[in-house]
Amino acid sequence: MIGPMRSMLATACVFAAVTINGAAADDIPDLARAVAAAGHDVPAPGVLERACDRDALCVARFLRDRIGDGAAIVPADADTDNKSTWTRPPALHLTTLGADGRLIVVPRRFDARAIADAVRDAQREGTGVSRVVIDLRRMQGDGNLDNMRRSAALFTGMRERALQIRYSTGRIVDWTVPKPPDKLSGFRLEVWTDADIDADAEAFAALLRKHAGARVYGETSRARGYRVEAVPVMHGWALEVPIGRLSMPEGDLETGVVPDGPVPE
Repeated sequence: MIGPMRSMLATACVFAAVTINGAAADDIPDLARAVAAAGHDVPAPGVLERACDRDALCVARFLRDRIGDGAAIVPADADTDNKSTWTRPPALHLTTLGADGRLIVVPRRFDARAIADAVRDAQREGTGVSRVVIDLRRMQGDGNLDNMRRSAALFTGMRERALQIRYSTGRIVDWTVPKPPDKLSGFRLEVWTDADIDADAEAFAALLRKHAGARVYGETSRARGYRVEAVPVMHGWALEVPIGRLSMPEGDLETGVVPDGPVPE
């Protein structure tokens, strides 16, 4: 069995554009354990090490191809943050209120309180708010599905069993959009997207379109409902491993969020 696997792994490595020297031997066992913990079938670390001559990037390519949909190898910056002095950045990149009554809210991550405060503050301005735009194109996300659901609830209100997630382990869980402390209304709603938004942002856009009458503008998204976890491979590279897939009744995310048109000028 090792012979055919060695051949498969070697083929996966032929297309490497860059050879990275000095990969630590511990990288491969850690990588294998992380992928297995996400619910995927993984060969023994020793088999992977021998078949790939201890090249962690080669192993990552093999695991990506073995997992299939939702998995990807992506560039990853080294973690240079000083954890003792690091502080969480604000939830919003910016908000702008135009003279035409259009409020643009650009979240860094889903934070229901920050979004609600931005809309209410703008509604108290003399010009009023006729249109609210939630621009998701600069979202960094935090992987917290609860934060996304609470943010969506501001516009949709409570929605029973609005989402379902099928985990890679086989577990299926229905998710409800909770009742918000105060629903926001009195304006037209838009969501701006691009191809790189993650699965939580896809679900947010789809929920607002389905339950709040929002128009979605931008580019078709590529996440297709896959929620992923980035597993370090070696310096400069990470393996995105799908941990589950989001779907919606009568509005699946399998093809990504298809916009209603381009972002307005």
